[in-house]
Amino acid sequence: MTNASTIADGTEANLTYRWDFGDPNATSANNTSNLKNGAHKYTATGNYQVTLTVRSAGGCEVSVTKTLTVNGSDVMSNFIVENENNLCSNREVVFVSNATVDYGNITKIEWYFDFDGNSTQKEVFMRADFPADGKFLHTFDTFNTPLAKTYKVKMVAYSGETCFDVVEKTITVHAAPVIGLPLTVTNVCITDVPFQIAEETNGFTGTAAFSGAGVSELGMFNPQQAGAGMHNISYTFTSPYSCEYTTSFTINVLPEPIATITPQYNIFEGENVVLNAQVTVPGQTLTYKWEPETGLNNTTSLQPIATPLIDTRYTLTVTSPGCTYETSVFVHVMRNITVPNAFSPNGDAFNDVWNIRNLTDYPDCAVTVFNRYGTTVYRSKGYNTPWDGMQSGTALPSGTYFYVIDLKDGRHKPLTGNITIVR
Repeated sequence: MTNASTIADGTEANLTYRWDFGDPNATSANNTSNLKNGAHKYTATGNYQVTLTVRSAGGCEVSVTKTLTVNGSDVMSNFIVENENNLCSNREVVFVSNATVDYGNITKIEWYFDFDGNSTQKEVFMRADFPADGKFLHTFDTFNTPLAKTYKVKMVAYSGETCFDVVEKTITVHAAPVIGLPLTVTNVCITDVPFQIAEETNGFTGTAAFSGAGVSELGMFNPQQAGAGMHNISYTFTSPYSCEYTTSFTINVLPEPIATITPQYNIFEGENVVLNAQVTVPGQTLTYKWEPETGLNNTTSLQPIATPLIDTRYTLTVTSPGCTYETSVFVHVMRNITVPNAFSPNGDAFNDVWNIRNLTDYPDCAVTVFNRYGTTVYRSKGYNTPWDGMQSGTALPSGTYFYVIDLKDGRHKPLTGNITIVR
């Protein structure tokens, strides 16, 4: 405390002093002082009546009393950062206040979380707002590049109105991982090939964790393994600094429209047949496409009428939202046969065999040839190899023979007639 006492005759050097610091918490010995500028350390905040008595060499004495307000004590600002080696830009950072005072209380704390970047931006906490556990939370702006940023954090702790202390520390905050989602739609077909559902995209190393039906450890989604329906998928990527990114989404696996149809229809030349396809898929709007168009009365109907002139394989493509399915049917046109009444197996490479046109369209047919005595000279099931006029390796003589051709098609009666061998 500063003493500014004076005396008119200029004999200040002969003045004596007595200080009474008015501290009820002090002992009688340290509650007073005879120094010109008395000093006293109070142990509690409050208002104190301090009295200074000055006495001259001539015995004159005067006293003055003033009120001294002590609103704080020596304060030491300090804090620690929890998990300070693994701080992430997308996660709260925990600052633990370790500020102390000799006596009394910390009355206010000011935080500058980016003092170098913005020295005027601060967060102020009055004592009534202090967290009970002393942990102050702050989330820095999320960033993905560079891989890390440093921030100077400044803490100003107050005791009373004017007593304060400052501490500054530099921390390192690591970038948050970035997750790439290749899905533009959430609908996939159950027959689609497995695909990567998510991937870290800004060069981090780390570990990935997936959950959900049909997801492998490597993050490949298999629609067939998941099965038709809605599936919730979650993915968490953790960087080496424990920075995490978690996302979740829904994938709708659509059922495949299964089409069934008789694999082959046999029709006679000039006839038609209904391609009686059947499709099963629950709750879906379907479209149909038949190819080729030749011989069909409607290429977008599920069951068109086919009138092909030749053997034709028709392909049906069934499309539902997100899925397609293909199947095919073969229409075999059994053409009318033409039976020659003569041939000349003389080795001149012209008309050497009995060539029955279109008989190969009837693979189950039976061909029998008799001589005039009713003896069977030739018999064949199917007619892939035309008869050459031989019987057991011996050439039959010229003459007229008789045939029976049973097409075995369930519709035609056996064909009969004569055939002449000319040598």
